[in-house]
This record gives sequence, structure tokens and C-alpha cells, in this order.
Amino acid sequence: MVCTSNKQHLLDNIETTIMHLLMVESKMQLDLMDVNATWHPNDDLEESDDDMFDHAVSFTLIRTYDIISQSRYTVECPQLPQKRDPLINMLDRYAVSNHKLFQGAVCMTPDAFQALTYRLSTTNAFRSTSSFWHVQQQVAVGLYWLGQSGNGGGVHDIAFACGCSRGSVHKWTDRTIAGLYELNSKVVTFATEDKCAKAKAWVADKSGVEEWSRGWLVVDGTHINLAWKPALNACEHYSYKGDYTFNIALVFLPHSLCIVELVVGHPGSSHDV
Repeated sequence: MVCTSNKQHLLDNIETTIMHLLMVESKMQLDLMDVNATWHPNDDLEESDDDMFDHAVSFTLIRTYDIISQSRYTVECPQLPQKRDPLINMLDRYAVSNHKLFQGAVCMTPDAFQALTYRLSTTNAFRSTSSFWHVQQQVAVGLYWLGQSGNGGGVHDIAFACGCSRGSVHKWTDRTIAGLYELNSKVVTFATEDKCAKAKAWVADKSGVEEWSRGWLVVDGTHINLAWKPALNACEHYSYKGDYTFNIALVFLPHSLCIVELVVGHPGSSHDV
């Protein structure tokens, strides 16, 4: 729809009124000419002045239209809000001034983020990315979205918070996940014999029970809520919290918290069915 000003609306209304008025006046003038054609010499001559048709209304509207068309006036233009600063720029400032805000945005420290983005820049997922700064920008948006949920986890909210388009949120997050999945087999490796021995020694020392050192791995997991109920095998994804989820379990060493394995599957409640 074309946006028009109040002035243009007024001119359009006057123009329409003039058109209708001219049609009415033309009709009235034709009727008056028919009456004059039937005039008889015995008719009262004093009434001849009433037969003169007056176009004063039309002329007045035309003059008004001309005056308004030639007039100029200024309308205050509201200042549009500027585009938000990209998330990566805010992270650059937080890396120097506030590590807590940095970690709250991407769920890791500045050093860890720097190391992760460097490794991701070598993957096939980011091969077409022009510069390392753009890799950091895309990974930051992807990690930020992965760390959000609820009312603030929608695409519109993430795009507004990160200062990018909604399409970029989808594309950059998919690329981040693809890069992480590509690094998974290289980064997450099972514990060596040396690490296994250190973990057993740590458990025995902390617990004071030598036999417990055989339990040298720790498992912890979390539920990831699904956006909707699965159409197939929905009961297998129904958790004890009343949501449809899948479970991510991390296996790590207790003394160093180094992740040695990860498992993605059904929530634990599905095994009780």
C-alpha cells in the first residue's frame, strides 16, 4: 500500500468533490438551458437574473486546491532506532572488561571461545567463511542461541539480541553445530591408561575406600526439550517432568572434568516402560 500524507488525502478529497460538483453543475446548467428555450415574452423579466448560473462553489474549490498544492510545510521525521551492535563486538568488550557477561552470553571463557573458534575455522563447515572474525561472529550467535530457552529463545529474540537477521540465526547455528559435530571425533577421545590411573587414585584418595576406585568415571546428563510431540514413538521421549525430550549424557573424569564420551538418546524414564 502506498503511504500518503494528510495533505495529499485532503487534495484527493477536494479533487473528488470538484469532479462531482462539476458534473452536478453541468446537469443543472443543461436543465436551465432547457427552461430558457421555453421562455415566453409574457414571462416576468425580473426573474431573468435567477436564470444566470453561478459556478462560485467550483471556482472556490479550485482556488483552494491550487493554494494547498503550492504550499509547503515541514513534518518532523522520527529518528529510527539504529541497528543493534553485533554480539561479537560486545564479546570483544566483555573479554576485556567483564568475563562474567562474556561467559553468560556464550557459556565459556574468552580463552576457551578463542580456542574453539580457531578449531572450528579449520572444519569443512566454515571453509567458505572469509575471515576468522566472521567465524567468531557466526559461532557466537550459534552458541548464544543454544544457551537460550523459553520466551527468550525464539528466532526473533535471538536476532534482536545478536544484531543480525533471522535467517543468519538459523544458518550460523546450523553451521556451528556441523562444525562441532565434525570436531567431536577429534576432540572427545576416551581416557588413556595414564589418565585412568590418575582418576582411580583420585577416587580412592577422596573416598578413602580403595575398592571404590574401580568407579573412576562420572556420568551426568540433561534433558533437551523437543519443540513438539514426536509423531512416531512419542512415548519413548516422554520424560518424568512431563515433557517430550531427548537426553544428553556426558561421561568425564572426576579429577580433571575432561569429557571422554557423550551419549545422545532417550530420557531415562523411557527405560521404565
